[in-house]
Amino acid sequence: MDGQEQVRTGVTAVDAVIASVESLAERPLAEHAEVFTAAQERLRRALDADPDAPAPAPAAPAAPTGQD
Repeated sequence: MDGQEQVRTGVTAVDAVIASVESLAERPLAEHAEVFTAAQERLRRALDADPDAPAPAPAAPAAPTGQD
């Protein structure tokens, strides 16, 4: 992070979100919106729930059914 100190809260779910956003510098620009959207949702869940509860894994994209 260009010599900047990493921010940590001590709340596992929130710190995981911060780390995912920090990793954007190494990811293609096309992935940034998806990471921010996921970060917002994960932060909302962390604030609404027990902060020490494990964050749920991100949902996998739905497989095409071939029936369009």
